[in-house]
Amino acid sequence: MKIRRIEKAAQALATVLLVLLALGACQEKAQLPTTTIFTGSGEVELPLVTLLVDSGYSVESENIRNFLDTVPGSDRDFHVEIEVLPNTSSGEMRDQQLQRIRTAVMAGKGPDIFLTDAFVNVVVDAEIDQWGVAGKGPLFNFPAQAMENRLFLPLDNYIANARFMEFDELNPQIMALGRNQEGQQLLPMAFDFAVGTYVPSDYGLPEERPKNRQEMLDSGCPSLCFTAQGGWGRTLLDIFPEAIDQESGHPGFTEEELLEQAMEYWEQQHTDWGWGPGVFRFGADPSNGSGSISSYILDEPPGENAVLTPAYNQNHGVTAYVTMFAAINRNASYPDYAFAVLDKLMSRTEMNEQRIYRGIAAGLPVYTGAAGGEPVFTGCNPPQHLRAQYKELLELVDNVRFLTSVDQEMVRSLVPVCAGQNSTPQDVEKAVKEVYATMRMLLAES
Repeated sequence: MKIRRIEKAAQALATVLLVLLALGACQEKAQLPTTTIFTGSGEVELPLVTLLVDSGYSVESENIRNFLDTVPGSDRDFHVEIEVLPNTSSGEMRDQQLQRIRTAVMAGKGPDIFLTDAFVNVVVDAEIDQWGVAGKGPLFNFPAQAMENRLFLPLDNYIANARFMEFDELNPQIMALGRNQEGQQLLPMAFDFAVGTYVPSDYGLPEERPKNRQEMLDSGCPSLCFTAQGGWGRTLLDIFPEAIDQESGHPGFTEEELLEQAMEYWEQQHTDWGWGPGVFRFGADPSNGSGSISSYILDEPPGENAVLTPAYNQNHGVTAYVTMFAAINRNASYPDYAFAVLDKLMSRTEMNEQRIYRGIAAGLPVYTGAAGGEPVFTGCNPPQHLRAQYKELLELVDNVRFLTSVDQEMVRSLVPVCAGQNSTPQDVEKAVKEVYATMRMLLAES
């Protein structure tokens, strides 16, 4: 009899536990965000997915909405709410919004999808700061560390079942930057590297492309010298293969190496190299930051025999930068719906459009035809000889990285001194000592 009472009590306890679990599950399901939208058939309540866009350029929400209209299930199975962060010209307003988003993400909340700039908000922001506007950088100062901190959702299983994304056609070197031991967490969308274009006959030069920086400097060609020396302050970014030593957590170069390059840059700024024809970098026109390539190197080269030459790094290779990436919050309420957006975003079809890739993302799309497809050139149709040269340049890329606040500090602190009309070598030496100490401090605090 006693045993039977114990069995009944155990059954009752189990029933109570099952009820509590069921109520908890229902409560959790009820807490998932929804929103009401108006359709032709009336009001509809749908799961709510939030999309945060952070671009260094002005963002037209209409362009993003037009893209979302092409995503299967959008406004039928789920609704995407768009938030656009203020750009670098917004000063303190941007700082407040960045802090709000970062705090939410660290607390396990925040937007479901991130489309975030990783280039313009570093380089341009640092340049703006020279004129007294507070530079705030990108949303994620150190994307690699953000991956290690488990802020983003691993995407391998989603990618394996993607409907639109041809992952094997995306540049493997560039995509690898968004991967760690957990798998692919970030999806680089576009990339950039410094390049100049010149017509050899204009300078009596051979048709063969120079193989390293020294050959470019020795050529006597203003375009090559300008590109080799980094053009608009990029020399300090392009020359060093890596700004951060990931193992030690220290800068990826010594103070002496930085001083050597800073002095070379100072000399370049105080030498009249001349303005060679068409010295731009892939993905951006430095005169207006439009992000368009169609009017410059690819569609309008300076001559039929134009040669594209990169700004080589110390290893005689090319350093490329991810300019924008997409990711899903690890705590996203509806990860399947969030990936549906990224799946369409990373498709060849969308990369050929000009609303996202030419609209808010600097650089060239990561669809480089790694598995034999034709590279995507958003908004333009380059002649065959430039297409062939572009593919050759891709083979020279031996380093891909994110720009970080360490790079931003280097640009912000050294470029004004090196380019200053009345600056001296002693000023450069002092600035290098100060900036190197600041860079080490930033890395220690990261």
